[in-house]
Amino acid sequence: MTAHGSFGLNEAFDPDTTRLLASAFESALGALNASDAEQFSAHSIRQILAKSIIDDALGGERDVAQLAERALAHLWAQSYPSEGSVPQTNRYSGVQATER
Repeated sequence: MTAHGSFGLNEAFDPDTTRLLASAFESALGALNASDAEQFSAHSIRQILAKSIIDDALGGERDVAQLAERALAHLWAQSYPSEGSVPQTNRYSGVQATER
């Protein structure tokens, strides 16, 4: 987690923002391939992506593609810590927002 810490029990997102966050989450999941799942369990991948998206949203980010890319960069950093927090070539740069 970053500077915003854990999502508090008394905090909530409005319905539109919740849909936006779900879209970012689905976009991030859709950008992964089988080799990404080798480092973590499916549950861990979902947890890392969700926490990152929520944390960025608490910081004010509302762009679906940015939320998804940042979450994937966070996953990458935890998967390959020796390579730094963001890969030199962002292989997820083609993340597309999925509107629901």
